[in-house]
Amino acid sequence: MAPALKLSSSASKLINWQVIEDSTAGTGQRSGSLIQEPQALDEGITKTFAMARQEFSRALQSVRHLTSVFLWLAGGSAVVCIGGLILVAAYRQIVSGVIFTASGTTALMVLFTKIYTLGRDQAMLELIPTKYELALRIAESPRDRKKVLDEFLKETSSLRGRA
Repeated sequence: MAPALKLSSSASKLINWQVIEDSTAGTGQRSGSLIQEPQALDEGITKTFAMARQEFSRALQSVRHLTSVFLWLAGGSAVVCIGGLILVAAYRQIVSGVIFTASGTTALMVLFTKIYTLGRDQAMLELIPTKYELALRIAESPRDRKKVLDEFLKETSSLRGRA
């Protein structure tokens, strides 16, 4: 079994997890049993997925903005690296050139690590709601829809570090 992926702490803080949990009221989530009326179950599940999609979309916008900011910063760090190389090659300023190149390279390494993390968060924020919405569409019985909801809540719980 593959290890469960978790959102970064910065992306996890962007989601109001309590809203998603509160939207499960009426789906039998807390009692662990199926509701007698399939219509009420379907309405509760639809509400839960709508709230989750809204929260994930809101977080996704922030993650996309942060990614673009970090990409611009990485571009600036690359310019600093090139500037250091120019100082060494053209002006024979070895010490200052090495300082510029080393600082730019270090910044790039740190920024690319953060960009990778944000990219992973972005993929999870886009794919998880879609995966479960598709599963919900092909679920045929109320029991199947309840199982999809339970799996969704289990995965979102593991995303934020709670099991």
